[in-house]
Amino acid sequence: MMSVDEVVRDESHDMDALNQSLCQKLSEYREAGKRDPSLNPIGQLALEVSRLLASGEVGSGELGALIQSHTTQAFLGRAERLGHYLGELELEANEDGLREHFRAAAHREGKLLAFDEFSELTARELIGIVITAHPTFGLSSELYGLLAELSSGVASDGRALSPSELERARGRAGELVHRPEAAIDLKQEQNLALAAIRNIQLAVRRVYRVVLEVARELYPESWRSLKPRLLTVASWVGYDLDRRSDVRWSDTLRCRMEVEVEQLSIYLHRIRGLSEQHQGAISVLPLARDAATQRIVTLCKRYRLAANWYIW
Repeated sequence: MMSVDEVVRDESHDMDALNQSLCQKLSEYREAGKRDPSLNPIGQLALEVSRLLASGEVGSGELGALIQSHTTQAFLGRAERLGHYLGELELEANEDGLREHFRAAAHREGKLLAFDEFSELTARELIGIVITAHPTFGLSSELYGLLAELSSGVASDGRALSPSELERARGRAGELVHRPEAAIDLKQEQNLALAAIRNIQLAVRRVYRVVLEVARELYPESWRSLKPRLLTVASWVGYDLDRRSDVRWSDTLRCRMEVEVEQLSIYLHRIRGLSEQHQGAISVLPLARDAATQRIVTLCKRYRLAANWYIW
């Protein structure tokens, strides 16, 4: 009787042999396709796989394992390509690069710009990011998270992943079925859009912090009046009705209110953090906190009222 390790090695050997055989067949079909334009190499390979299954030469489990192996390798390759596309991922290195860029932008022909010129420069919107309402839905939410972790090497909390954690993420990608969620709806689109917007805002906050640090260094008397606005973020989710019949007016209203509640919650979280950090030194913070909280409550009440209108 074979041990567990021997069974695993035997199955791995069978899968490797099947993989090599099918790859060889595909190469032959592609060569034949050069001579016969009517021949479809992929179609021929599909017929060969059907023949192997019908004859019992290959089992569905063996074929499924081979498909999973190729799918996982393609997924890991996608993560690697995405990582190369992103470029520099170290936060400190990126902040240093931004700092050099903003210092250079504050000078012209070796002379420091007037503060008003620098202020106008940093208040000019250069980029507008719009979260689309037409995602491909090719993966589940967990796989999207793994793709982000493997491509960036960073966890969702901003912590750098260790080699063992990255290896576990690769292993998890090999365990999961690579397909979208069972139920794809507007709510899932909205959740993905809000997650993207939250991450973008965290990144923009870092950029603006660098801008203010450079301004404090170069314009120590005026930097506090700087109001950087280099980038805007918006979402089409819930508003773009192009060829869609699943988005009702109440859905659009709900999406708009959810975005506002989400943004106010971000402000509220930030205000609470500042309040704890400064221990009452900034008198306006309690007022801002109460105003944000009241606005959230009001929006939630309005949403419930809108939902009742739709039911009616």
